[in-house]
Amino acid sequence: MEPLGPIRQLGFVVRDLNQAIRAWTDIGVGPFYVAESPEISDQLYFGKPTASRVRGAWSYAGKMQIELLELMNDGPSLLRDFALKQGQGLQHMAYWVETFDDVLAQLQKQGYVVGQTGSPLGEHSRFAYVFQPSRPDSIVEISEYLGTKRALYEAIEMHSQNWDGRDPIRTWSPLS
Repeated sequence: MEPLGPIRQLGFVVRDLNQAIRAWTDIGVGPFYVAESPEISDQLYFGKPTASRVRGAWSYAGKMQIELLELMNDGPSLLRDFALKQGQGLQHMAYWVETFDDVLAQLQKQGYVVGQTGSPLGEHSRFAYVFQPSRPDSIVEISEYLGTKRALYEAIEMHSQNWDGRDPIRTWSPLS
């Protein structure tokens, strides 16, 4: 399999999203774009539908995207599993891929287990949380990096460069 490329995102489970954003903006990372997951989604947790919901925030520290995720309900998810076991902290690292199906199939051939999937922004926004059975707490996300998701992430990265410290919390509409 081809290398997945650089790690592009660090994903943190947090108890209080606003407090976590303040901690990051206090050290100069921002602004953060905040959004809630939809009430109805196509998420699967170990192959079964789940109503898991989060409130998330995204920004950049240099070229690294920082993702902060606060659980909004008790729907089954790998994020919830992590929160129950660890409380909060770094839950996953993500790679962005353009050939999602091929990469996921290769990881499965290498023994990775698919724990959770979904496509929060519709077409071209799929993600999968995968792990090796021998290391179930080492979650890797592969994230489809095309279309709307790519445009949003690129806009957030651009807004994070030379951020002047104003408006640290913004709504999820960085393209406007």
